[in-house]
Amino acid sequence: MANKENQNDYRAERKKRLAKAAKQNKKSGVDTVKLVTWIVRIITIAVVIGIAAFAIYQFGLPHKVLPAAKVGDRTYSVAEYGYYYSSVFQSYAEQSNTMYQNFGYAVFDPSEDPAIQTTTDEDGNKITYDELFRERVLTTLATTNHYLAKCEEEGISLSEAHQSEIDTMLNELSTTAAANGFSTSRYISLIYGKGMNEKMFVELLKEQYLVAQYIEDLEAECYNEISDEDLENAYAEAPADFQSVDLRLFGLDVKKVEGETTEETTTSSETTTVAEETTVAEETTVSEDTTASEETTAAEEKEPTKTELLANEMLNRVKDEDSFMKLAYEYAAEDDKETFKDGSATLARNIKKSIVESQIGEDLAEWLYSEERVVGDKTVYSTDDYVYVIYIIKTAYRVEEPLADARHILVSFDSVAEGLKKQEDNKIDIEKNSDVEIKTAELENGDVITNEGTGYSIELVTEAYKAAQEIYDEFVNGDKTEEAFAELANEHSDDTGSAGENGNGGLIEGIEQGEMVLPFEEWVYEASRKTGDVDIIMTNYGWHIMYYVKQHDEPAWKAAARETLGSEAFAEIEKEVEESVEGNAVGAAFVNFAGNEACKMAAKLYS
Repeated sequence: MANKENQNDYRAERKKRLAKAAKQNKKSGVDTVKLVTWIVRIITIAVVIGIAAFAIYQFGLPHKVLPAAKVGDRTYSVAEYGYYYSSVFQSYAEQSNTMYQNFGYAVFDPSEDPAIQTTTDEDGNKITYDELFRERVLTTLATTNHYLAKCEEEGISLSEAHQSEIDTMLNELSTTAAANGFSTSRYISLIYGKGMNEKMFVELLKEQYLVAQYIEDLEAECYNEISDEDLENAYAEAPADFQSVDLRLFGLDVKKVEGETTEETTTSSETTTVAEETTVAEETTVSEDTTASEETTAAEEKEPTKTELLANEMLNRVKDEDSFMKLAYEYAAEDDKETFKDGSATLARNIKKSIVESQIGEDLAEWLYSEERVVGDKTVYSTDDYVYVIYIIKTAYRVEEPLADARHILVSFDSVAEGLKKQEDNKIDIEKNSDVEIKTAELENGDVITNEGTGYSIELVTEAYKAAQEIYDEFVNGDKTEEAFAELANEHSDDTGSAGENGNGGLIEGIEQGEMVLPFEEWVYEASRKTGDVDIIMTNYGWHIMYYVKQHDEPAWKAAARETLGSEAFAEIEKEVEESVEGNAVGAAFVNFAGNEACKMAAKLYS
């Protein structure tokens, strides 16, 4: 009975506690259902805000308004910073491509992330290319604003020609954008980064063109202000800098010779004995004729290499220019004999001292341009890769003939051979052979052509001529303007250096005697040549449709002197400007964000 009463008391107490708790909850306003509902709402709002923020980021709104750099009173947004970063990146990419085409290597790879590629700054410190580009952006902003201020002070506006270039660029962008289903602004943002639109792009482009226009005019002034007296004084102070020499040059490939046996590198035991008795200069020294100079005393202690022995053997046998050409063919490696079968392969005319210094060696340049030199002097000169045999045919002189400009369209024998190779019914011999039979062929107009020096059959040479004739006929039957010729060159020429998709209409400017293959040069420098002349000529590369543009006003040596003095004067101005604007451009609050975004964009675009 007592237990039942206790249970009733416990139940009554529990009801009181629950009732009290319910009363307290009601007073405090806590509703579990409502609480969960609000939590869900908050999470939903956060997700929506996150999605909206992502969308805003993707469309570049922060990039348009967030400050990345400042120059004086002007603030550049993240988007504008990205535009300049892209410009710097593209500039280095183009330099890299040029180095690869000319020298076979490049220090910067635009297809790789610039943040993982390293270089050195002016102080020799190791930095990434991304860091270098960020520095260059600030420098560019500083100099750009300096020149924009100059333009404003002097009342200089954008030329009609440059405005036309901008309009053309925009039309091309708009056409490409539409073809890919984008608006112009959206397409521009895909190239130059988030936040960049058509209006912003055009304004920055106009500024860049205006600055480039001002700098071009400034540079032209530096060249035009140089007087004839200045040129003569420059020549008198350093004549060798503006002179040329003509010589015969033959190089023995060190790797090829040193990889052969002694028997393979000599023509007979008798010539080996002669070579062993000859003094050979050490690398980067010159041996004049067969007697070593006093400067080579230390070199005499070094054991001559097989290549040096062979070079001096040839040197001893050289008696005149004709013997040099014959010996070059004799001493050439088997796979090079086709090249040296033509005597012009060893001819080096109008060679400048600076070229010898940069491409072979300073000691050789000093020897060649010494006042002691006479026609017939000969020497051997060693480098890491080649040992050269040199024979002077004309001592230092200054070129009085003016430079010339011409356009050409090359129909190369190699490309014609490749085209014929693809034809199933081709019956023309397309193989290149140094021992090809030399023949002639008469054309429909009565002209006689030959395959001598081409390495190809007369049938292939004739086929190449027909292709060149078709292009020639298309031009002469058209409006016959230089612009029309340039278009044909970009469409047809096999010389990708002067024509093609990104070419210059086959234009070769500043042609100087000694720079081009002989038939090309002889046509350009024909005494009766005048603007608009057109012809077809043959070189060992193929057939060239030629268009003569103009002759320059002053001798080649004066042009070289003017180039030197003008570039020095302009470089001094550039240096002064860089020093005066140093520190004018500084990073703003979001400069790191801008740099990171620009780096990602550039790496993505070129990958």
